[in-house]
Amino acid sequence: MDPEGNPYGGLSLIETSLEFEYPIFKDTALALFWDATMLEQSSNTFTNDFLYSVGFGLRYYTPIGPLRMDLGIPLDKDGVMFHLGIGQVF
Repeated sequence: MDPEGNPYGGLSLIETSLEFEYPIFKDTALALFWDATMLEQSSNTFTNDFLYSVGFGLRYYTPIGPLRMDLGIPLDKDGVMFHLGIGQVF
């Protein structure tokens, strides 16, 4: 629970992702993706609906893995999510 008493995280997760990358320079690529996630508050119980998002990103390939910058748009509610990461997600 967060400080306001709202659920924060869960005990079970199903997550799927589909991503297409298109190289634009030697060490750089654009990415398009679709994600679907189901998060549950109890163990091994999957009764919630999936939450879907789409987005795009930029990949810069370094010797320790790709540096990822992604902008995701939830299809179920308003807003935009920005993510930074290094290494492959899957």
